[in-house]
Amino acid sequence: MLSSLAPRWLMVRSVLSQIPYKCSTIATDTINKLGSGSCSHSYRSHLCGELTESNLGETVTLCGWTRKKRLLGEGIDIAFVPLGDHSGTVQLTCDSGKWANLIESLRTETVVMARGVVKARPEKDRNSSMHTGGVEVEVESLEVLNEISPKLPFLPSTKGLVVTEELRLRERQLELRTPHTQRNLRLRSEVAMAMREYLAHEHGFVEVETPTLFKRTSEGSREFIVPTRKPGKFYSLAQSPQQFKQLLMVGGIDRYFQFARCYRDEDMRSDRQPEFTQVDLEMSFVDMEGVIGMIEGLLSTTLTQLTPHLHIPPTPFPRMTYNTAMEKYKSDKPDTREDRSDSSTLNFLWVVDFPLFTRNKDTHKLESTHHPFTAPHPDHQQLIYSSDQSKLENIRSLHYDLVVNGVELGGGSIRIHSEDLQRDVFKNILKVPVEEFSHLLRGLSSGCPPHGGIALGFDRLMAVLCQSSSVREVIAFPKSYQSKDLLTGAPSSLDKQTLATYHIIPKNN
Repeated sequence: MLSSLAPRWLMVRSVLSQIPYKCSTIATDTINKLGSGSCSHSYRSHLCGELTESNLGETVTLCGWTRKKRLLGEGIDIAFVPLGDHSGTVQLTCDSGKWANLIESLRTETVVMARGVVKARPEKDRNSSMHTGGVEVEVESLEVLNEISPKLPFLPSTKGLVVTEELRLRERQLELRTPHTQRNLRLRSEVAMAMREYLAHEHGFVEVETPTLFKRTSEGSREFIVPTRKPGKFYSLAQSPQQFKQLLMVGGIDRYFQFARCYRDEDMRSDRQPEFTQVDLEMSFVDMEGVIGMIEGLLSTTLTQLTPHLHIPPTPFPRMTYNTAMEKYKSDKPDTREDRSDSSTLNFLWVVDFPLFTRNKDTHKLESTHHPFTAPHPDHQQLIYSSDQSKLENIRSLHYDLVVNGVELGGGSIRIHSEDLQRDVFKNILKVPVEEFSHLLRGLSSGCPPHGGIALGFDRLMAVLCQSSSVREVIAFPKSYQSKDLLTGAPSSLDKQTLATYHIIPKNN
C-alpha cells in the first residue's frame, strides 16, 4: 500500500494500531529510534523506555533526567537511580562507593548520560507494570550534562502531581516533561502525520501555506491588528485562510489543505485560544456530499488506526437539521450520547440546513450566520433578491457543522462562486463595503469553479481524543484564560521609541 520511498514512520503504523493508547509512548519510541537513536551523531544508543530482556548483555548509552534516587542500607554499596526520557524510565544500578560524591550531589531531574550493561533484575525486584521492569543498567560511566536549579517550582516526574494552572503555564517547560503532556503532544503529532498522508498521498490534496499577515475585512470575529512603520497602515492577523483558499481554487490547485494558524481576538473559553490550529481544506467541482464524505473518511481512517481506545462510529455519520437540533436540544451542537459522561464514545453528528442569515439581537441587522461566502441552497437562491426582509431570514444555506459529543469540531460550506451573487450579498444584504473584498471578487470573475470545503478545529479534536477538558492540555505553549502567555510574560509593554517607530504615538512625545 505504501511505496518504498514513504517516510519510515509510516512503516511502523501497522504496529501502532495494535498498541493500546496508554502504551502509545512505546510506539513513539520505535519511531524515534528509527529517526534518532540509530544516528551515529547521537549521544545515546537507546531510549530509556525501550530496554527489555532482548537487550540483556548489551552495552548501552542512555541520556535523560534522573528521578528520585534510592540508596540501600549500610554495608550495601549499591544506589538505584531511575533515569527517564519521553519514552519511559529505566533503573540504573550504581556502585555507590565508586560514584559516591556524584550520587550524593545528584538532584532529581538532573540531565545525565549513563553508559553500562543491561542486566536482568532479580526476580523479587521485577516490576511487571513497567515496560523496562525486567531489566536494569549496571553503570560503568555516569556524566552530568547539565546542573539544575536547587529549587524547581515542581518536579514533573512526581506521581499525582497537583499544581495550580497559573504555575503550570508559567513553568510550561517543566510540565512538557510530564507523561500526560508528552502523551498528548505525541499523539497530536501522529494524528497530524496520518491526516497528511490520507489527504496528500491517498486523495491528491496539495498542502499550501497561506499568509498570516492579511488585510482587515468584515468577516465577523474581532481581529488582531499589526502596526507597520508606514503611517496609518496596518496588517490584520488572518482569522482563517478562507479567502486565500477560495483564490487557490480559482488558481486551479483543485484540492488544497493545510494545518493553518488562525487568530481571533475573542473572549476565552476552555475550547478557545486567541491563536489556534485548523485542519483547513478546500475542493473544486464538489458538492456538499463530496466534502462530507471526504471528512468522514479522513476521521474514520485516522482515528481507527491511532485511537483504538475510543469507539468510532461507522460512516456515514448521522445528520440533523438545524431546526431539529434547536427544537430538541436547544443547541446547534447537541450532545447525542446516551451517557454525557462517556468520553470513550465519539458521537459524530452533522448539523445541516442552517439559515444563511441571522438577525443581530442588538442592531436588528442581518448578518451571515457563518461567513458571507457561504452559498444559499439552490431552492432558495432567488430569495436573495427579495425585497421582503422577512424572506431573507428563511433562506437555507449549504453550510454544515460537524459536532462530536456536544463540541463543535468544525464547519464548512459550499461557497458562492458567482461574482454577481457575492457582490449582491455584500452590498444589498450585509451592507458591507464591497471594496474590502475587491481581490476576492476579481477572483470569482476570472474563472472560479464551483467549490467547497471545511475547517476542523485541530486543538478541539485533540482535546476530545486525549479526553481533556481544555484545549490547553493539547497545545505546547497555550495562553491562560486571560489570553496571557504566562511563560514569557506576553503581551508586554513597549517603550516610547518603539511605539513612535510604528506611529502609535507621535515621535516628539
